[in-house]
Amino acid sequence: MLAIIVLLAGCVADDYYHQPGGPYYFKHGVTYEGFRPNEQITKAEADSLAADGYAYTVAFFNSDGLPTNVQKVYKGKIESTADLTWTNRKPASSRVTDADGKVTESFFDKKGRPRSPQQQGGGYSPPAARSAQPTP
Repeated sequence: MLAIIVLLAGCVADDYYHQPGGPYYFKHGVTYEGFRPNEQITKAEADSLAADGYAYTVAFFNSDGLPTNVQKVYKGKIESTADLTWTNRKPASSRVTDADGKVTESFFDKKGRPRSPQQQGGGYSPPAARSAQPTP
């Protein structure tokens, strides 16, 4: 899950722009540089990938052309959903929910770099994660 957050943090460069709105479909792929929507495909192509057992990505973009919601779909089922906020074209926060409902939230500094757990208030875990933990 942390890998998804880090990848999302690096998902776009200052000059990146995509047509606002959505849903837009993309072949699923991430690199060490992060998620960068490329190889846009049609809904029919996405359905074909799912039928063949492959993953694809669905993304929605704000008026600045930056992704605000990114879903990884594998074999036709949503594996994870990331909700992103932006400040001055830099990531401000991300909230990633996996297929089991586990939520991981991350926050970023003014340069768009992930904050350390200490900067997020120490042993930070979102309320949903805390409530799902067994009581000793």
